[in-house]
Amino acid sequence: MNGSLERIIDICLLDGKISSDEEKLIFARARELDENIEEIKKIIEEKKSKEHKNKIKYGDLYKCSNCGDVLYQYDSYCKSCGTSFKNEIQSKVVNNFKNEIINSENLVDTIKNLSTPKDINSLIELLMFLKSLVIESPNSFEQVYINDVLYFKSKEIILKISFSNKSGIESELNKKILVISENIKSLFKTSFYFEEIYLKKRKQFARISLYLLFISLASTWVFYFISDYEYGVGVLLLISLLLIFIIKPIHNYRVKNLKNKVELLEEY
Repeated sequence: MNGSLERIIDICLLDGKISSDEEKLIFARARELDENIEEIKKIIEEKKSKEHKNKIKYGDLYKCSNCGDVLYQYDSYCKSCGTSFKNEIQSKVVNNFKNEIINSENLVDTIKNLSTPKDINSLIELLMFLKSLVIESPNSFEQVYINDVLYFKSKEIILKISFSNKSGIESELNKKILVISENIKSLFKTSFYFEEIYLKKRKQFARISLYLLFISLASTWVFYFISDYEYGVGVLLLISLLLIFIIKPIHNYRVKNLKNKVELLEEY
């Protein structure tokens, strides 16, 4: 099975089940990749079965402080006695993730292998935390690479939030998530973002050079009729060349760092 398709299935199974919308997404992707739908269904059932066997393990992590009943899938309240402890569990879950990242010796691998939480509020908090780790002005490929990893993990979290947000979340939070989703390449300063800027700078310089050449030729034509032709041509060509040689080093200096950041990630 294709690796990207398996990754989508794993993301959808983070809460232990697959909704009809998630199933449509998986099957649509499978058809694009010419995968056998029946085989995909079998794989999903196998993964569900494995997830079910681990459910008690995850549930045992938390127990109600009031009645001692087991809590499953990061419940925000106890179904037995009604005690609410959402903030306590959410804080513990997210803080564990934060500590794991902050204390990591290999930040990239830790972020790549980070298992996302299951409740929507923890997902949102973790997304905002990953955004705070973005290197705003990366000056090396390693720093851009970190931003790329943060970008992919955040896309995974946004996808999970979109699947989990069945009852809706606060409008302000929803707006913030939409802004991040729509502008994620620039917000996370990814290599994809820097590649786009680099290409724009190259096009900009090409346009400026053409404008200067056009001005030079037009002015030469005018001088041909109103002044000494040879003198006019020489002066204008000299001015045009000087302008190009002045602009080019400035342009190259500005895009030099960008060029080093343009290498795209082949794997994640």
